[in-house]
Amino acid sequence: MSIDSQIRDRLHSAVDDTTAPPAFARTVMRRGRARRRRRNAAGVLAAAGVIAVGSTFVIPDSPTAREGQVANGGQRFDAAMAWAQRLPKGANVKLPYYGEGGLRDGDTVVPLPEGIATVVAPQRARGGWVVALAPMENALAPAVLASDGSIRTLPAAPFGDGSADATIAVSPDGSQVAYGDRVVDLATLDTTEIPHNPAYEPIADPGHDQSIRLNGFTDQGLVYRGSPTTKGWGTTWLLKGDGTTVEIEPPTDSHIPQGGPADFAISYDYTEKANTCTTSFWLIGAAWHEQGTGCMGSYLSEAVDVSPDRRWLLTDHLPRVWNLSNDGFTEVDIPRDLVSNGEGWMGNAGWESNDSFLLALVDQRMGAYTVSEPVKQQLQIVRCTMSTGTCERAGDLQHLMVSGEVWGTSEVTFTGQ
Repeated sequence: MSIDSQIRDRLHSAVDDTTAPPAFARTVMRRGRARRRRRNAAGVLAAAGVIAVGSTFVIPDSPTAREGQVANGGQRFDAAMAWAQRLPKGANVKLPYYGEGGLRDGDTVVPLPEGIATVVAPQRARGGWVVALAPMENALAPAVLASDGSIRTLPAAPFGDGSADATIAVSPDGSQVAYGDRVVDLATLDTTEIPHNPAYEPIADPGHDQSIRLNGFTDQGLVYRGSPTTKGWGTTWLLKGDGTTVEIEPPTDSHIPQGGPADFAISYDYTEKANTCTTSFWLIGAAWHEQGTGCMGSYLSEAVDVSPDRRWLLTDHLPRVWNLSNDGFTEVDIPRDLVSNGEGWMGNAGWESNDSFLLALVDQRMGAYTVSEPVKQQLQIVRCTMSTGTCERAGDLQHLMVSGEVWGTSEVTFTGQ
């Protein structure tokens, strides 16, 4: 069985009736939880035997029903927060995210106007930050949030349940935004329809994806999956600046993980339980080039995120981080027992730069399957640096109100998740 087939089958059984494209673990976890929330929210009032905990509805015998309204990690979460508070304080996070006080980006804090969908991470763009507007039931409506708190709305794209993709991608120079079935120029608001849209094709197989799936921009253009739909999630295309497209299917048995760089592909065997080997590829122009191959000497269960320079792979081996270029692990100074449970950190981790990654540590997490009113949460973001192996607090302890919403949680996520 190929890696594409393995990942497809895992996601198919764990997430939805519609096959989802392969993704990093952080994206799979958040996407899977969001889909389960939508299914639970739709049927919760009609289902027999539903339990109400406060204002939170949970399905009996689900993980959330067993754990309660909030997935409280108990001693593990307390120990992680205590460890984080003993770390030296460093600079504020250098990526935009929704934190205490509104949108945060470095030392900038912008209070949020009404109507921002905080389940979608903000991204820098010309004139401010690209954000998503709520509600998201029928349309995906991005907007540009300026530093003065004003909003400029972009044309809405059709959006819904099932195979719809809530990804919003911003070009490297911040001048274009891709979402749904279109690319919008932020200066002129001119809209370009993305070619090879599966929505215009007859549905030959209900298991095949019937919407465009965005990977993101490269320096060459927009990478996405469209028609013809094969293997459940479509053919990979590069939409160039001149409006032409070229097929750029990744090398055999490799995939471009959803939530990672659009010009990065990786291959590894989920079924290899003793010595997982990885091969990574870099898209240069319209051709894939092998970057490196290495074997870990142990089992790789989940790949979480890759650094912007495609050198480091964050996995469930943390505190060890895999070097994709020179076939080896480098360890950072995190107590091993604090990260042995990947569910507690993988959905809220990501690379801040080529040399540093972020962990969003909290005193409690929203349950995986809940739709709830806001609850209090303490957040401490930790930055770990590969070149030194050390970790520090990325700013002060924050106090948030977070909620489980139909399309995800308002817990902290970073650009690209």
